[in-house]
Amino acid sequence: MKAQQGEQVSIGVEKTPASRLATEARLVAAVAERRSDYEVTITIYREDAADAARGKRINVDRYMVWERIPNHLDFMKMVNTASTEDNANMRGFLEEYVFMVKEPPGPDHRLAEVPLRVGAVVRTRRNG
Repeated sequence: MKAQQGEQVSIGVEKTPASRLATEARLVAAVAERRSDYEVTITIYREDAADAARGKRINVDRYMVWERIPNHLDFMKMVNTASTEDNANMRGFLEEYVFMVKEPPGPDHRLAEVPLRVGAVVRTRRNG
């Protein structure tokens, strides 16, 4: 991802493991934000008819994307948990893949509307 740390950018989820959200739900917005040299958060805003009756029509799902896993502070813990070794084969595998992990729902999992900042980012992408 080319965004600077702390900057949100609108993304198309069609080419990510979350692509089913674009077909199974009414996708309202998808933004990515770089958190560090190796972590990106993808936030998906989608309409949920079941929650609309309660005034919270938007569901928020977050995914942590890890790039360059060996730079991650817990890399050796991950290697040990996976019962593998930090060798050339492992490094090659990690260079080829990006890992995307769904985060647990946060306190803002249900919203009445998409946050203004996110709406502005998405409009900029559509108009750009």
